[in-house]
Amino acid sequence: MKNKGYVFLSRESRMELWITFFTSTTLVCILEGILGSIFYPGMKVDFSAFFSPPLFGFLSVVFGLLAGIKSDKRKREIEGPEAIIRRMIHLILIIGSVFLLNAANGRTFSMPQTIIIVFSVTIIYLMVYLVIYLNDRKNALDFNQKLKKYQERQS
Repeated sequence: MKNKGYVFLSRESRMELWITFFTSTTLVCILEGILGSIFYPGMKVDFSAFFSPPLFGFLSVVFGLLAGIKSDKRKREIEGPEAIIRRMIHLILIIGSVFLLNAANGRTFSMPQTIIIVFSVTIIYLMVYLVIYLNDRKNALDFNQKLKKYQERQS
């Protein structure tokens, strides 16, 4: 849809952003619970800790838009090495934000903790894209099924 030269995200793109946000937020909550139980057993947290997972989910979406992974302004899909480089930049931005926001709150990590966090964030990143892939696949199968029924009716 165009309006005065501005291109808005399509319905599918907006849906992907919501899926990214909610999947990231959910997985970050789970990760924080697991890693917190391992590295900081018995540590009490206040209610402000509940804002951290949605913040990381939001940053993931924003960094994805900035990295140009999803945009209706592009004339073509990004593929091959360019897509891989953009996804790596996106992942590095997310990992960097995790450490910068923790550092801003006075939290530092040992080397083993840092490695585990980087690995965990990477796994979450891959899981988010797995969910998006599965959603896209389901939508494509549904579309093909409807198209097949339509073609049968037209014959």
